[in-house]
Formats: sequence, C-alpha cells, structure tokens
Amino acid sequence: MELKETADKFLTLLGCKTFSELPERIMRAVMDGEIKAYEEYLKLCPDLTVDWMQRIYQFYLADREEKKQDFTPVSLAKLLAKLTAHKGEKIVYDCCAGSGSLTIQKWNTNHDLKFICEELDGNVVPLLLFNLSVRNIYAVVVNGNVLSEEVSAVYQVQPGNRYGSVSEIAKPEIKADSGISNPPYNIKWNHPELGELDPRFTESGLPPESSANYAFVLHVLSMLNKKGRAAMILPCGVLSSGPEQQIREYLIHSGKLESVITLPDRMFESTSIPVCIMTLTQDKNEKVELIDARNTCEKEIREQRGGLNDEDKSHRARIYKKEINVLTEDHIKKLVDAVHTKTMEQDFSKPVTKAELSENDFRLTPSLYIEYKAEQPEHRPFEDIVKDLRRINREKNKIKLTINETMARNFNLDTTREMLNEANELIDQNNANMKLLGIDLNLKHEEYLTLTKHKVLKIENIDKGSISSIFSVMIPALVSHIHYLNDEDSRLLKELRDSLLPELMSGRIRVPMDGESDEQEA
Repeated sequence: MELKETADKFLTLLGCKTFSELPERIMRAVMDGEIKAYEEYLKLCPDLTVDWMQRIYQFYLADREEKKQDFTPVSLAKLLAKLTAHKGEKIVYDCCAGSGSLTIQKWNTNHDLKFICEELDGNVVPLLLFNLSVRNIYAVVVNGNVLSEEVSAVYQVQPGNRYGSVSEIAKPEIKADSGISNPPYNIKWNHPELGELDPRFTESGLPPESSANYAFVLHVLSMLNKKGRAAMILPCGVLSSGPEQQIREYLIHSGKLESVITLPDRMFESTSIPVCIMTLTQDKNEKVELIDARNTCEKEIREQRGGLNDEDKSHRARIYKKEINVLTEDHIKKLVDAVHTKTMEQDFSKPVTKAELSENDFRLTPSLYIEYKAEQPEHRPFEDIVKDLRRINREKNKIKLTINETMARNFNLDTTREMLNEANELIDQNNANMKLLGIDLNLKHEEYLTLTKHKVLKIENIDKGSISSIFSVMIPALVSHIHYLNDEDSRLLKELRDSLLPELMSGRIRVPMDGESDEQEA
C-alpha cells in the first residue's frame, strides 16, 4: 500500500488535519478505549504483522537530529526475534521500543509472549500503546529515560476479548527472559549519580560519557534473568573503539558476549551508518562467534510518495526511491544457525577464543579473524578519487539557487534537495574517514540550492501569480546540470566509501569517538 494513501486515510479516520496532531489524538483513543479507532485502523491495515505506525511516524514525525530516531528495518527486527528465541521464553524486554516494531516481530513468533517496552519519546509512546492494544498484546510500557532511570509515566496494556485496554500503573520490578533493542547510536550521556556503584556497572565499570552504546548494552543485561539472552543492533564503532575497550574486555571475560554479526550497509532508509548485531547471554560463553554478513543480503528498491496536507508542506508530493539491502528468511536462518552452533565457515564465520581476542586488544571486528579465499578487490588510489571529488565539489558550489518551495516543486527541485542532504551526509563521513588515513579530503558542504517559504527566486520572477515561460527552459537546464554533477558526485563518493570499507571493517582503521584524538587511533 502507498504510504501517502495510508497516511492520509489514517489522518481522516482519527479526525486529524495535520500529522503533529496524531500523538495526542491517538493517546486519547487508547486511554478512552475507543473500539471504533481500532476497527477503522484494521480496515485500513488488516495485516497486523506489519507496523504501519512506524512507517508513518518515521516519514512525518521522527527526530533524526536530537533523538537519533532511525527505525528498525523489518528484516533486522525478524532476525533479533529469532536470535533471542529460547525454551521457556515468556517475558521480553524491548529497550528504546519506539512504535514497537521489534516487539511486533517478536510477537509474530509467539502470541503468548508478554512485553516490557521502554521508550523515552513521549510523542511516540501513544503509537506504541495503540500498536499493542490493537494486537491485544499484554505489555507494560515505561515512558522514561533508560540510562538515568527517570520515569515520566508507566502504562499497562491488559488484553481483552479483542483489543487491549490501557491504564496507568506504578512501575513494577520485572526480570525478562529475552532482551531486544535498537538504541540510538553514539549519543552522549551523563554518568549516573552513583557512578560505578550503580548495579548495572559495578562489574564492568562505566562506559565513556562520549558514547552511551555500551551503557544501553549493560542496561539490557541488567533486565535479564539468569537464563536470559539478548540481541542488540549497534554501530560498528563499538567493535574496535579505544575508550570502550574495557567494556568489551568485561563482556568477553565474563562470558556474556555470545556473538557479533557485521551487517550489509544500506539496510536503513534514513542512514547509511554500518551496523552490527551483538547477542548476549547470562550463560558463560567460552568462545565468541564472529560472523561477517556484509554480503549476506538481497537488494530491494523502495519507492514512496509522501503525504499531502497544509501543515506538512515539506512532504507534499515528496518521492524517494532507494536501493535497500534486506535479509531473506534463508539469510536469517543461516545467521541464527551460525550463532547457535558456533559454525566455522570460510569467508563467513569463526568461533574465536578469549585468548585470540585478547591478542587483538579485544577488538571484535569479524574480518580480523575469519579466513578469506581471496583478498579484497583493489581500488583506485585514494589520491585519484580525492582529486575527482574535489573537482566535482568545486563545480557544484559555483552555482547557487534560492527559490520558493512551491516554485521548486513545479520543477522537481524538492527531490534535488533530498539528494543534496544525502550527499552532505556522505561528505561528512568521508572527510572523517580520510582524515584517519592522513589525507585531508576537506570537501565543502554543498549549498547550491536553498528552498524558502518566501516568494524568492534570485533571478526574479516579477509576476507572483505565474511563472515566466523563460524559466521552463532555464530551470530544467540547471536541474539537468545539477543532476549530472550529482550522479558524478554520488559515483565518486560511493567509490571512496567502498574503498574505505575494507579498511574500516578489518580494523586497520579504528573509528575514534568524542574525546579520543585521531592520533590515538592512528
């Protein structure tokens, strides 16, 4: 189903004019037990194995800047569900639950499971409660900060004849059989008031304040019972960063780390950051299964058209078409089997001893340990790629167009703006990565296009009621030129990224964190 069509119908059935009204309206529906809201939703989205709430929220309301809300791809959610399945599993803890996409995929495997869902963002909690209630899932939902353990509100979803009912309760003390999480990546955090006396960190020590990645890991572990197991999606930097070495050492020596899976790039629609999965158990693991799944995927083309409403004009007729990597059911089965059986397979996996990991400063990058049939393919010299990138970068920044948003849509320049934003994200990544190799790439952010709500076109159009026919010739020529340069820029940035990837994934380049100098990592 088209996202635009679904989103518009969803707004209508709830009586909302804008997407910003959704959270409050949905909260009223779940707290008041509006059966009609659930029934109308099911007419629109009858397949309860799919989280349409997530897709709508991510496209229209997600906060990528401050809260790092990049929601979990379905195939990764399915993988986490299978990785954490075990005998006697009854209660599942979902840390940083968002709209509940991980919980839904876990529930798809066993409708008798009960859930503890914890989420910081008060705007997404109503969607989470709706998702749980319409599926009649038993759950405790905590609206709070998992790291500081500050709680704003706690809700219980109690199953009924067909839909769940929601009420506020006091926070219960519950231990879970399984933990699943896709927490925000690389965010800063403040050490708790008790410091290392905090029960979550007494054995391991405190993760660095420059990154909360392992704080989330240790928090999830603290929520598990003695037979519990967890699977978490994390940025690949956690596998080799210097400041986090002591936490990796603790997880390895304590036997809590079961496996690490490095995943293909381009699995998320909103970010290209490479990620991995860690599985952890309360049992003692003598070896860590390391899996290189970077080539374990299929490509899928995603095309969507955004919503149409007065408030959210930035999404009017917004179209995106992206190539995404996904895991098939066969891929998921192969990965789960490798973790559980400690498979050794050339080019793919190897169970690694604590002694081997210690010799490599407890770095967990699989390609450091796995045997490969052939070397990574040769790439052009970095200096040649850099020279071409700088040339295109200078050419693109020779021009700059400031144009009214409505006029821009007439010439499809809003989609060009999307490409510009993606290119700037790649520029930041490649500037940082090349610096680690001692090469000052120093590409400038591309600023050739600015969209404005004001009636502005720098080559002035006098009649505000219509656009002069000259622009029908001039603007398409400009757009064509920009698209050519974008294609060249994209090709070169991807070439640079693909050339750097073996260096990063092998551990030859270590990704520094805030507070760690480049010299430390070189």
